[in-house]
Amino acid sequence: MADRSVVAEELMLVDLKEWISLWYDRSVAAKFIRPPFRLDDPTAERLQGYFEVGLSPDDAVLAFFGVMH
Repeated sequence: MADRSVVAEELMLVDLKEWISLWYDRSVAAKFIRPPFRLDDPTAERLQGYFEVGLSPDDAVLAFFGVMH
């Protein structure tokens, strides 16, 4: 029987991958990025942070590519 914490972590990773896929689709649609896009570690960590605080993929696109004032 698998440890519940391991199962929970695996489910979170599946959700995170799906969320990043949606973020990617929204980013391409908004013309912020063009395929092929290589996700580097710092970007992945930043996106994971957005995911963990509950941003939607659409909100994360704005947070990631938004203009700084």
